[in-house]
Amino acid sequence: MKAKQIPPNLVTLTSLVAALLALQAVHVDMFVVAAWLIVLSMLCDGLDGKLARTLGASTHFGAEFDSLSDFVAFGVVPGFLAWRVGLHQFGVMGAVVAIAFVVAGGLRLARFNIKNDDLESKKPFEGLPIPSAAGMVASLVILQLQTRLLPNADVWLLVIVACMTLLMISSIEYPPIDRRELHSLKARALGALALAVLGLAFWFPHYVFFGVMSLYVLWGVLRQAACSLHLYKPAGGEQDNNCKDG
Repeated sequence: MKAKQIPPNLVTLTSLVAALLALQAVHVDMFVVAAWLIVLSMLCDGLDGKLARTLGASTHFGAEFDSLSDFVAFGVVPGFLAWRVGLHQFGVMGAVVAIAFVVAGGLRLARFNIKNDDLESKKPFEGLPIPSAAGMVASLVILQLQTRLLPNADVWLLVIVACMTLLMISSIEYPPIDRRELHSLKARALGALALAVLGLAFWFPHYVFFGVMSLYVLWGVLRQAACSLHLYKPAGGEQDNNCKDG
């Protein structure tokens, strides 16, 4: 392994270690701690790829290591967390939903690896990315355990885990950010909004995290619906798979 390949792989390793610590936290009923450790894994997952591209250190080994880490951090851990927090109360149905989430996460990663063999590719994500599905589950756990805001929270958890499972194996596309649009007026406006949200996150992290994850998940669904009704066309004049005619 070349020296420049070490930093991104260390970040991936940090994500995997955080996931293993989260499993232990779930085991001892420290559910909020486990959920925030999932968030730490999400941050590492977003950083390792960017770091590898910046250093010119993208490798198939790094991609496979990242995929393995993602399956543990965003498949196994949130599935186990959801089971221990509330899905166990639904018996066999809860077990099926928790296991289905983990299986769908594995399928989602396998599909991503097959369709994105180009390490520098910026193709749209087909199906909800597994870190986002895990983040949605973690954000709900944090919100409910710290605020007790939602009535019938176990039912909400069951529904959201089931929905995330279906979205991961769906054909709904979540396009990545186009670097060419980073300096556009829309990108600057979104950047200002992101800074405002980040400021609020210091005081209300549980609300902000849940809100951001919910908006991202809904964005893909609403975008798909708009494409199907021909109410939306992707920028640049090129239609993606979900916006093609007929």
